[in-house]
Amino acid sequence: GAITATANWAPPASDGGSPITGYRVRAQRVDPATGASVGTPIASAVQAATARSFEMTLAAGSYRFTVEAINAVATGAQSPVSNVVIAR
Repeated sequence: GAITATANWAPPASDGGSPITGYRVRAQRVDPATGASVGTPIASAVQAATARSFEMTLAAGSYRFTVEAINAVATGAQSPVSNVVIAR
């Protein structure tokens, strides 16, 4: 079955001099025992600059999440990887 996971974030401390125009959330399926990545990350569509959370429907499993800010200049570095989230 599918699971619903919500990623939450705060804006970065600096926008590099160009306002943030959106965020991209990535879910990476992982092995729950080792935390090692399995398969290709699943990326969301770009979320609004005002967004601070995003709900994703994913196949049952264990995941880690990252968020990256986007502006007119570039896509920022990915956030630190979340803890492993295990579907129940």
